[in-house]
Amino acid sequence: MTSIKRWAVVPVVCGLSTVVLAAPAFANYYSWGVVNAYEGSTLVAKGKGTVGVDYGLDVIGGHATSYDPRPGGSPAYAKIHYNYTVPIFDGPRDARGVDNATATWVDRFVNGNLNTTYSAAELRGEACQNDKLGPDACKGSAWTNQKW
Repeated sequence: MTSIKRWAVVPVVCGLSTVVLAAPAFANYYSWGVVNAYEGSTLVAKGKGTVGVDYGLDVIGGHATSYDPRPGGSPAYAKIHYNYTVPIFDGPRDARGVDNATATWVDRFVNGNLNTTYSAAELRGEACQNDKLGPDACKGSAWTNQKW
């Protein structure tokens, strides 16, 4: 009787594990590490975070985390920069974090609506200084490519 019970349980357990393993991934996020932006040789902004696509929520973006190495001056911010690439190139687009005028890390999840008529995009994080009187000094991370 004992061996019959064991055999009756095994197919049910195997069937459940197959369903769990076959479940699709709904979100893929990748770290873009720490990026430093300079004006000349002066460090003006730091950024870090994640970039990716959440298929379940139909959003594209990630965490944009900024640090101002010179508090009291122009604030730092981080942003996610992305372009749709397949079937044709469409961009650029940005999801921008908040201005940070402190020497502490400030994080914000930022995103745009995922355009599902495309099937791939390239994303990267950027660290920037918000220059009121001129172009922002920015530095971007390496590009991350995603398909869905």
